[in-house]
This record gives sequence, C-alpha cells and structure tokens, in this order.
Amino acid sequence: GFRLSYTEPLGKGKYLEINASRQQYENEQEKQFYDLFSDEEVLLEALNNHYIVDYIYHRAGSVFKYNTKKMNFSGGVSLQQALLDGKIFSQEDPVKGEYLYLLPEMTFRYDFKTTRNLSLEYRTEVREPTIQELQPVVDNSNPLSIYEGNPDLRPEYTHSLNAFFMNYDQFSFTNFFINAMTTYTRDKITTAQSIDEYFVRYATPVNVEEDFGVQGTVSFTTPIRPIKTRISLSTDWSYNRSIVFVNDLRNNAKYRTAAFDISLDNRNKKVVDATIGANFKFNHTTYSVSEQFNQAFSSQTYYVDVALDLAEKWQVNSSFDYQVYSNEAFGKQLGIPLWTAEVSRFVMKKKGEIKFSVFDLLNKNEGINRVSRLNYTQEERIQSLGRYFMLSFAYSISGFGEDHAGIDVKMSRRR
Repeated sequence: GFRLSYTEPLGKGKYLEINASRQQYENEQEKQFYDLFSDEEVLLEALNNHYIVDYIYHRAGSVFKYNTKKMNFSGGVSLQQALLDGKIFSQEDPVKGEYLYLLPEMTFRYDFKTTRNLSLEYRTEVREPTIQELQPVVDNSNPLSIYEGNPDLRPEYTHSLNAFFMNYDQFSFTNFFINAMTTYTRDKITTAQSIDEYFVRYATPVNVEEDFGVQGTVSFTTPIRPIKTRISLSTDWSYNRSIVFVNDLRNNAKYRTAAFDISLDNRNKKVVDATIGANFKFNHTTYSVSEQFNQAFSSQTYYVDVALDLAEKWQVNSSFDYQVYSNEAFGKQLGIPLWTAEVSRFVMKKKGEIKFSVFDLLNKNEGINRVSRLNYTQEERIQSLGRYFMLSFAYSISGFGEDHAGIDVKMSRRR
C-alpha cells in the first residue's frame, strides 16, 4: 500500500492536510478434516474448507489542525471505499462486496498547566465482515456446535468518544484522573444462536440495529501525613446495551459491571514497602424476554503486599490474597486464600539475582475465573499445580535497581 499527504500552512498555528492512501490485504486459509478408519486417515471432503479473501481499501480525506501554547486541535473527515473479493473453492459463486463510508474524526487537548490537562477524542471506524462470516457454508467440524456464515451481512459502523482529565498537585502529592469512553455501533455483527432438543448449538452471524456501550475509570490518591501513609481510591464501571438472539427470540440485553478498590501503603519505602487493600467487583446481566437467564454475581479480594530489604544484597517479598466468590449465579460461595513468598539474593555487583519462590503456600488455589457477557455467563475452573517451589536466576546488564540499602519495588493495586 501507500499513503500520500500534503500540508498547507494557513496562518499562525493553523494547517490543512490533504491525504490519500491505498491498502491491500490478502488472506488464504485451508482446513482439512480426516477421519481415522482402520488406522488410516480418510479425508472428509464435506468438512473441508478452502478460501482466499482480498480486501482493497481506498481512502481520501482532509484534516484541519490548530495549535497554540496550551491547546491542540485537529478535525477532519475521510471517504473510505472497501472492496471485497473472495473465493470459496467449494462453491462456484465468488463472495464480493463494496462498502463506502464517511469517517469523521476529532482530537482536542488543553493544558491548564503542566500537571493538569483535558483531552477529547472522537473517532469513527468500519469493520467489514470477514470471509468466515460471509461464506454460506456449513461448518460442522464440531457436531455439537455448527456454524454457517451469512452473505447478507453489512459492515459495522462505530462512533467512539473518549474523554480524559488528569490533575496532579506536586505540593500535596495528590493525584486525580478520570477517563470515560462511549461507543455507538450501527449494524453491529452479533451471533444468533439456537439449541435443538439434542443440545446441538447452531450459530450464524447477523446484523442488529445498534449496540451502545460506556465505560469509565476514576482514581484518587493522596497522602495521610499523620500516619505517614498514602490512600488510593479507584473505581471502574461499564454498561453495554445490545441485542442478542437465542432460539429466534430477540432479547434486549444489558450488561453492567462495577469495581471498587481501596488501598493504603507507606510513603517511606527505604526499608519496607507495604500495601493493604480490598477490591470489590460486581456483574449484572439482564434480558428483556428470557428473564430466567438474568445473572448477577460478585467477588471480593482482600490483599496484603510486603517487601523488605533485610540487607544490601537480600530482599524478601510476600503477598497474601483472600478471594471471596458469591453464590448468586453458581450455587456456592467460595473463599480462597493465596499466599506467595520469595527471597532474593543479589550477586555480581547487583547485576545478577538468585531467587527462591514459593507459590500457594497454603495449597488452597482452585483456579477459578468467572466471566459474564451479554449472551453467556461462565465459570472456568483450572486444574492448578497447587503448592510449588521455584529457584531462578536472572541477569541484568543495567543492574537490579540502584546500589543502596533501600528497596526498589513498585507495588500495584489488584484489578
């Protein structure tokens, strides 16, 4: 591909850019399935799939830019044409498509001062359906999960707006930032599912009118001087509204999440770096029709991290988590303690590190991961190793931290 651009100055801090580009992507994939019969591989012609897809993009647009000492602004629009040329070797008719869209964009940044700024960004983008989503070929390589493409799919067209504000007071060591993003997608490509009386799942991609989502993060950190500590507060949240189809029933689905974290850590980290905190997470999914599938569950994590510098060449680290999983969606509340510890010895002028680690000291890890989305709720259990030990050696050309008796470890909140 190529990209050409020309920039014309319009005055103090003002510019106009005109650009054009062309890109081409080609992808070829072939799947072959065999059955074992009398210890011989028998090619299953009905399951084989071989295709080539070629996407060509033509794009032309202009951008206006205006920069001052405190402000940067740019805004423009592009016209994009996408050409699809695909061939499926198991059928005669090619898969073709032509898509034309206007793509506006805007960015804005204002610096109130060095440590306080506001940013806004607006983007549009198009996601064309893949050849797998378009091909009207049944994929029954998994007899319990059958997939068929949809040649009538239209591209997704997404608007996104992102806002960011940050303020840091270097005198009080107080930090505050907020980030929020919202997206709106027209002709969202989603998967329509149906399950028959034999519990065989049939899936095909379809377009739905719209999909809306918003998410954000807020964080605040400030010292508590009387007790020589620092408190950190943060919250993450998200909301998604979309349309899902199950057994030909249209459901207006809503998915909500929220997470809150609070932690305390000491400010003087020369010898000891300690953090104690708690994290709370909530998930809630609702449906307009299949209300019996509404799900809600939560989890809590209480944690302690400690790092000690016992001498110039010795370091001890330990972390303890107690994770609590609610019983709303999965029938049983679980509490899992996880304790990890390690001892490090620095050698070779602190360029080498010998580390002895013990994972899951209490041998209680159950490897649980719970996930909820618009069209499913899942609990995943991983067969973990349990308690185990590890001896490792690492070498760094630049050395491990500065050569002093203090500790040089960065601690992070649990997410």
